[in-house]
Amino acid sequence: MQEETLKLVLLALEDGAALSRKVLVMFVVQKLEQQFPQASKTSVGHVVQLLYRASCFKVTKREEESSLMQLKEEVIICNSFEQGKENSVPKRMGEKFKKNVFFDVENKV
Repeated sequence: MQEETLKLVLLALEDGAALSRKVLVMFVVQKLEQQFPQASKTSVGHVVQLLYRASCFKVTKREEESSLMQLKEEVIICNSFEQGKENSVPKRMGEKFKKNVFFDVENKV
């Protein structure tokens, strides 16, 4: 389910769209519900949070409104070059997550 979640996040944001976290999560949950009845806002929200922590998003803060998230150019470009390869985007996003989050954890210990 996590891989499908990553693909749907990419689908929602690959054209440069900027969405709030809530709208992004709801979009993904609605698309996943048919194939994965256990899909929930919480489970999808956790994946989005991991991507956020891995610095995959450009975040635009707004006054008195939710921040907007866009995929960073490097993630979009990576997908364009790697489209024909199996699992390329989830793999790259996962590698970026491991690199950034585990680095943060090691530095805090």
